[in-house]
Amino acid sequence: MIKAGYEDVGPNSLEPKNFTWGLGALLDGPDPAREMIAKKWGNPHGFTERLDYIFIKNGISVKESRLISHQGMKESLLWDCNATQEKTKCAPSDHAGVFTQLAVSPMNQTSIDQPLPDNQVIPWVKFILIGLLLLILSLIIWLPYRFILRPLVILPLQTRMRVRAERGIEINE
Repeated sequence: MIKAGYEDVGPNSLEPKNFTWGLGALLDGPDPAREMIAKKWGNPHGFTERLDYIFIKNGISVKESRLISHQGMKESLLWDCNATQEKTKCAPSDHAGVFTQLAVSPMNQTSIDQPLPDNQVIPWVKFILIGLLLLILSLIIWLPYRFILRPLVILPLQTRMRVRAERGIEINE
């Protein structure tokens, strides 16, 4: 996205405190193994990777951007899940999110760098024709080798060389 000219406008995604993913798959809170690593990296909530992004381009500006649901869930948002015998409350998601309020400029004030390219049709016919051509060429090479060159030239030569070697005849050809 960055190479395509978009800007990541969420909180700095390289900062561990801004990571948004890594809770337990059963939605029962931080995965204990990840939580330890997350805390070492500086994320006290158990997130070890950034999964959620917001990108902008062409005249859109940011009013506010922040993480949401990254500091644990409020009791009112948890639900009974009986995921494990220890925990009976689960969160609605295994990751936090990024909230961003955007300001969109009117079209006459928007600076469009370059329009997006049109979708191009994949030239399937060309791929099929090239594949058939390669198949035909390989058959043109393989068939004469398999049914003419190998049985009439290569195998008799190998047999003659083996017989001479077994008889101890010196090969000076």
